[in-house]
Amino acid sequence: MAFRTDISVDWTVSPRRVTVAAPSAALTVQDLYDTLRQLEDDILNLVHSSIVSAAGKEPLGGANAVGVTVTLQDARVSFAARTIPTETGTVTTANTAGTMLTDSAATFVTNGVTVGAWIVNLTDGSTATATSVVSQTELRCEKLAGGTENDFDLTDSYKVYNVVQCEISGGNLVAVDSAGSSMSAIFPTMGTQVVLVRSTSPAISGAADADLATIKTRTALIPALV
Repeated sequence: MAFRTDISVDWTVSPRRVTVAAPSAALTVQDLYDTLRQLEDDILNLVHSSIVSAAGKEPLGGANAVGVTVTLQDARVSFAARTIPTETGTVTTANTAGTMLTDSAATFVTNGVTVGAWIVNLTDGSTATATSVVSQTELRCEKLAGGTENDFDLTDSYKVYNVVQCEISGGNLVAVDSAGSSMSAIFPTMGTQVVLVRSTSPAISGAADADLATIKTRTALIPALV
């Protein structure tokens, strides 16, 4: 069990916004639960309805059962947007097809540009996804779209943003809205892709048993959102 100091909650919106600060890109369901419970217990937040509940060992069918399931109550979790570009520059070789970005001054490999990065042509407002890092100075991409010309002209300004894969693991995470209806537990943000690694462990043992016992006790003390 651990309290994460890099997690914050915006209690003023609905659904409430739970944010994991950058550069963190990993979160366990147990740490999320522990952190939200502690934030919920803060005297300043007693006026707010419960934000999280949890349970364990629900059957999944056959011999499998859920390890721990955490339910966000009128809340969604996000990883902070990645708004700092991985590379910026200007086009030095025109490409009318809008599928090859060339900048002789770029260092795409050194700066760690990855496949899937967002390419933004600031001059004409078009965007595309990088499909290949060809060299230090060249990126191949899907055809630019959404702009006035959708191509790379000489001296066009651009920015490249890597998409950071973020992971939530160690159990199951679900969410319900203020009316109790199911909704996505993830609030999408710029430059992040969140992967939920769901648990289908048939048994809980060791430290995990202690965590589950704590969850059941705390859930009994604080009623779920009605």
